[in-house]
Amino acid sequence: MGARQAPQGPRNGPRLAAGGVRARAAPPRARWPGAIHRILRDGAGDLAHDRAGRLRPARERERSTGRRSHRAAGAHGTGRPDDARRGYDSGDGPSYVAAPPRGDRDPTSRTRTAPGARTRRRLRSLLAGCSLWTRLGGACVTLPLLVTASAGTGKTYRLTREVVAALSPESARRARVDGLVAVTYTRKAQAELSGRIRRALVQAGDFEHANHLPMAYVGTVHATCMRFLEELALDAGLPPYLEVLPEDGGQRLRAVLEDRVAPATREHLDRLARRLEICFDSRTARHDWPRRAAEVMDLARGNRIPPEALPEMARRSITGLLELLGPPLGSARELDERFRDEVAASIQRLDTFDDGTAKTRDARARLQEIHARVARDDVRWIDWARAARIAPSVRCSPAVEPLVAVATQCVRHPSLHDDLRSFTQLLFEAASTALVGYDRWKRARRIVDYVDMVDQALHLVGRPHIAAELADRLDLIVVDEFQDTSPLQLAFFTALHGMTQRSVWVGDGKQCIFEYAGADPLLMDAVGRWIVREGGATERLAVNYRSRPELVDACCSLFAPVLDDVRVSPGRSETAELAPTPPLGVWWLETRNAAEDAEAIADAAARLLREEHVTPVYDGTLDRVRPVEPRDVGILVATNVEAKRIAAGLHRRGVRATLARDGLLATPEGTLVESALRWLVEPSDRDALARLEALGGWSGLPPDQWLERQLTDPEPELPAWLVPLRELRARLDTFAPSEMLDEVMSALDVATMCARWPHAQQRIGNLDSLRALAHRYEERCRRQGAPATAAGLVRYFDESRQVVLVKDEERATDDQFAGDDTDAVTICTYHRAKGLEWPVVVLGSLDRGEKRDPFTPCPESDRPDFDPRTPLEGRWIRFWPWPFGQQTDLPLADAAAVSADGRRVADRELRERRRLLYVGFTRARDHLILAARLTKRGPKTAWLDDVCDPSGQPLLTLPVAPDPEGPSTEGSATVGGRALRCRIVRASTGTFERSAQPTPRRLARGGPFQEERASYRITPSSAGESYAPRTRYAVHRVRRISSAVALPRGTDWAVLGTAVHAFLAADPYDDAAARLVTARRLLANAGFVGVITPERLLGVSDALRATICARWPDARWLRETPVTAIVEDHGGRRRIEGVIDLLLELPDGVVVVDHKTYPSPSDNAVVERAADFLPQLATYADALTACGRRILHAALHLPCAGFWLDVA
Repeated sequence: MGARQAPQGPRNGPRLAAGGVRARAAPPRARWPGAIHRILRDGAGDLAHDRAGRLRPARERERSTGRRSHRAAGAHGTGRPDDARRGYDSGDGPSYVAAPPRGDRDPTSRTRTAPGARTRRRLRSLLAGCSLWTRLGGACVTLPLLVTASAGTGKTYRLTREVVAALSPESARRARVDGLVAVTYTRKAQAELSGRIRRALVQAGDFEHANHLPMAYVGTVHATCMRFLEELALDAGLPPYLEVLPEDGGQRLRAVLEDRVAPATREHLDRLARRLEICFDSRTARHDWPRRAAEVMDLARGNRIPPEALPEMARRSITGLLELLGPPLGSARELDERFRDEVAASIQRLDTFDDGTAKTRDARARLQEIHARVARDDVRWIDWARAARIAPSVRCSPAVEPLVAVATQCVRHPSLHDDLRSFTQLLFEAASTALVGYDRWKRARRIVDYVDMVDQALHLVGRPHIAAELADRLDLIVVDEFQDTSPLQLAFFTALHGMTQRSVWVGDGKQCIFEYAGADPLLMDAVGRWIVREGGATERLAVNYRSRPELVDACCSLFAPVLDDVRVSPGRSETAELAPTPPLGVWWLETRNAAEDAEAIADAAARLLREEHVTPVYDGTLDRVRPVEPRDVGILVATNVEAKRIAAGLHRRGVRATLARDGLLATPEGTLVESALRWLVEPSDRDALARLEALGGWSGLPPDQWLERQLTDPEPELPAWLVPLRELRARLDTFAPSEMLDEVMSALDVATMCARWPHAQQRIGNLDSLRALAHRYEERCRRQGAPATAAGLVRYFDESRQVVLVKDEERATDDQFAGDDTDAVTICTYHRAKGLEWPVVVLGSLDRGEKRDPFTPCPESDRPDFDPRTPLEGRWIRFWPWPFGQQTDLPLADAAAVSADGRRVADRELRERRRLLYVGFTRARDHLILAARLTKRGPKTAWLDDVCDPSGQPLLTLPVAPDPEGPSTEGSATVGGRALRCRIVRASTGTFERSAQPTPRRLARGGPFQEERASYRITPSSAGESYAPRTRYAVHRVRRISSAVALPRGTDWAVLGTAVHAFLAADPYDDAAARLVTARRLLANAGFVGVITPERLLGVSDALRATICARWPDARWLRETPVTAIVEDHGGRRRIEGVIDLLLELPDGVVVVDHKTYPSPSDNAVVERAADFLPQLATYADALTACGRRILHAALHLPCAGFWLDVA
């Protein structure tokens, strides 16, 4: 049905409750249950009915007649602030007593029971024990108001208006502030909603409600549930104090799984997992079947499936899989013998008919591997699958045809059926056992995790007396981001609505992207259909106030054919300054792999920030258009690995990036603090002491000299700056680990050291992250009842740096500081971008493939429609084990994909991908940029191509720049049949310029720092930034010594430079055959086979040798010569460390030659570009001069461009 708005005043007909919820009239009395009818008959004098025959709530009736009563908290009260409002007596439950008007309360007034209180109490006690949806004779049964809020349509504003209207004195059903439940899904959203409600109340002059807002239940769903558990624990007979298991509860669940499963069962599962190739983990070289069991357990807990129901679900799952395989074929022993014989025979036939082709050699090698497994009696089902796909050359194919015929029958092998049946049954039984054990483990320690919070809260509100208490206490339920609700949370919200009968559920099904966290979009769709079918009210916010009109229209045109309720109208007007700028950008990445994609995106982003006036943005705070800044840019990618690569690329270009990443203990500050702790705990740990002294500057000595002293002196003198640290050892046992950590940082003055290092703000923030790591260790010890020690903290550091699997990604848990840097580009995943927005959004990972298939555990439902009486009934878990490991291109996969279950999974995956892409598109306010790889075969945009019309044609067509070497151009994209202006840029991983470094913020205590202290070590390649060479060089003469090397567009000059440098350093010029072999090997390793010939590389080296021999025929060649020297500059004594590409020794001095692979088309371009390389050459000259060597000459050699530059 269409959206309905709340009335502005009285009107005839059925009344709409606050928030637009239509009250359903009660059925005739003759149809009411007998018990309810008797209660109402006995209390008929105390209860009133309106003209429609509907029972009116007591509070509403008393407000309309002006009759109110007040019962102060007395002997039977709890002493809580809201007791005077609710009232307590010594009867069987709380009395339903209305409070006096807010301004007329008299704490000294006598307490009396409101008219009809006893009748209402009896009625509520009876109804509280029933489901809301079975109270056919109950009072005012209503449906929730469902608000659909597309991205940027003012969802938070709508929620704020709903709450403020409900708290207003003019409301027909005025809510109490302590009766408000407003649920969000993040702490940030909670803070934003609370702040907006408070500001709105203050602006309306309702200061009392604004001051009492902390009494409301405003928070995340888990915080709200935990508050209910704490407040009602004694009434429910629960422990009054519960510990919360942190977010690593999944690891504890898995630990219980491996501990509770019987050893014989574990060994059996290990064998089956190895035969079926289930979840092979290359890091541990084991088959990780507990990972699948943990997924089953998570689904069971999230859908409130009892452990005892899992074995039956296993039988149901395997029945569906075996139907795909077909009936067993013949005898298992006979098939095994035929397979063994055919493998041996095929090898013999291939040896006989070998045609020498590579395909035949590969086929024979694979068969020999299978034959070895057969001999060891270790055949796996993937061996059958590989044998079925053996493909020698066409001439030798008849030699393997009998084997292929036998191997293709493996899907009907009786042993395969038995293995699949046994594995599935044992896996579900192990999950059931672990769930029971995990529950016992938590109860014994009075611990709850995040799932328990919701589950126990749902169990709590199901108790009749608790339900009656909450029905009297709560007035309004508001749920934000309803589309992300898990099935368990939905049951909880449904129960709360059954008590208040006044709920507003706000969400957007198009943004349901957290299926991996338990959200079920199909269930949410069923809820929406149920509300509409039952005559409930719906509302749709249809104006987008976030994005430019062109972007709003483009998103509607693109996603309307594939998603529901997409059409919105732009509510933001276009500014004159932004109008000429295209709203869409296309970055074509001329790359070959994911690593190069990240470099190209980083390069294009740095270029965007350098050309800041090309991309203006609207600043809502200043109400004007200004040039783009780093904080205006958000880059979205699919995985954290891609995000780290882009952040590293931006860092190399001098652009800050905000990104939560691991590796805290590998940073210099982390290594310094950890090494200090290790040395305190174990004084004999010389490695830790060496790391300390290395980070402290080698005690003022050259590294070689320091090392020699360490080797010759068994007890070298401790540096003075480490003496305060040594004195802490005597007090090691008197401090808690976190306190000892602070003492170590204070003794070493780590904050000051970090302030003098590059990226000071990040490093000082990392010190706080180290403190957080120590507090997490102490919290774990407290939960486990174990002592927390400094030695234990060191072991905890070792655990934190270990790489573990977190949501399909391998990462450590020692996260670095990720502060809110206002001068940094934000890089995050699409999922983390939910709820955020930026003026400029760059979308990467557009070639992202599908991740879900029918062979992963997934929730299923036997009921297509939602039933509010039993919202979780009929849900079960289906799991089909895939028995062929990484071999996925098999007929079984095709059969599963076309099955009913497979089609459902494929449809859910497609919808999920489209929703996630919609979230990315709608994050942009002013500019949306699509970054995709461009290959010879065309764009790699598999994800964008998922947004297509019914015929499969993509709805988005991007233009390609006509001139790849020219500047960015403007073109036109086609979005849903409509043209959209766009700016086209080609990006590669080529050379880049570092952006100007912003002024660092000083966060360390102590005296002010006037300037950044330079690093002790000088790297010649970065000279000019942190070191000003004393030697001054300029290009004196340019000579061409060879022709330029012709290379294609998109050449990775960094990789090519490495290959050229390697050959010039290793060229065995006196052995022609060896030279050619070396050149081929280096080009092959660099991936340049077919791009540049080995002979061309030899020609470059020959031209260099001819040039040098003509001028210095007697010179001694020293290639890749390391140089180290101590020099003085304004920062004090510093150390130059580098490697000279080519040093020519002459009787009276040396000649320095530096190779640079740079494609310069002309002499002028060479001179201009050489200015960037001269500081490095001058730094080498400074180092050689400090070592007492005389510099006769210096030169730059550009091998690819074919130039020789003399400098002086």
